[in-house]
Amino acid sequence: MPNFDDYETTNLALSGSRMSDEKTHELEARVADNPDDIKARIMLLGSYSRMQFQPGEPKQLRLKHIEWFIEHHPEHAIIGMPFADVEPTQNKDDYPRIRAAWMRKIEMNQSNVDVLANAASFFFSSEKELAEQLLLKSLALKPNDSDLRQQLALLYSLWDGHEEAAVEEQEKLLDASDSEELFYQLTDFPSMALAAGQLEKAVDGANRLLALAQQYQNDWNYGNAINEAHTVLGRVFLKNGDVQMAKFHLNQSSIDIATPQTTSFGPSLELAEELAKVGETACVLEYLDKFELLCGLDNQPAFDLRFAIKNGQQRDHANVSELERYEVALHEHQLSTLRARDPVKRAKHLAELLEKTRSRVQTWSVRLERAKLEENAQSIDSAEQMLKREQEHLLNLEALSAD
Repeated sequence: MPNFDDYETTNLALSGSRMSDEKTHELEARVADNPDDIKARIMLLGSYSRMQFQPGEPKQLRLKHIEWFIEHHPEHAIIGMPFADVEPTQNKDDYPRIRAAWMRKIEMNQSNVDVLANAASFFFSSEKELAEQLLLKSLALKPNDSDLRQQLALLYSLWDGHEEAAVEEQEKLLDASDSEELFYQLTDFPSMALAAGQLEKAVDGANRLLALAQQYQNDWNYGNAINEAHTVLGRVFLKNGDVQMAKFHLNQSSIDIATPQTTSFGPSLELAEELAKVGETACVLEYLDKFELLCGLDNQPAFDLRFAIKNGQQRDHANVSELERYEVALHEHQLSTLRARDPVKRAKHLAELLEKTRSRVQTWSVRLERAKLEENAQSIDSAEQMLKREQEHLLNLEALSAD
């Protein structure tokens, strides 16, 4: 098996998330001819992760690749990453089968730390007690493994009532780290301390992180560290009633922060959301503009916040008419923003939007056909309306591309 490290694996998956449908089909054909093409499978998982909550063929193909990795390479880094997550409520029919596959691999690999850690990642959201057991067992086998302890700290940080345990585990890492490793380990610490209500530790960690980051300005993690540190400092200032300093740190948190994470998933929105709640919307909208320059115009959490600011309330996901208003506003924002961009940035983000919109047109076409087969009048009407809006948006994007 090719030896891909975590960084290379992440980059492959992220490159897959930006692939066209044509390239995705080409890679599927390549895997059909050569099932052991690890690189192609990683890129396909990246591609399908964009559509993991949509019904249809892409979702099922994604699950097949996940099952293949569990069966043949449960130790591989990709199978322990979010690209291979399977959310139980969104995959009610498939989750039990994939869970059973992991349980078999756990039983067969009681001493394989990589397999146990990947299995723990799989159970992070659905079965935290099991994930904890797997990580504690892994640490018993490799007590000095910093990655395992980091994973345990992350688990606790995502587990209500375990925030202090997350800080304790992270502090163990900080005490044992050298300067370069400390830079990585320290990046998550301020948020963990803040979540645990340990404001002094959060501020101290953020300031340490900012100072250390100056030594690693060419490192891939530099932007993540800057965004994390200033976000936490701003949130603490806001908790203490200092709105001006909170706004200052919001601005600082978006300077020179391009990383694999911020250019794909986007930087943190936590401070922006908290400032919006106290009425500081102008600085938040400026931050969202910078956010979109980094990761494009199709980031739903970012537009959800923009929509809430513009409309004075969050979107009601259960309201059909509200959904229509939201979609219209999203499309208008995307088009007006693209028209105002310089040609280079417009071309990049326009190409991404064209690909994603074509994918949505295809998805709603499939949903409409399914609704017609089921003779469900309400579903037919909903799918027709969504398909019409996506088709109109696609035509507008193509017209903009031709200018």
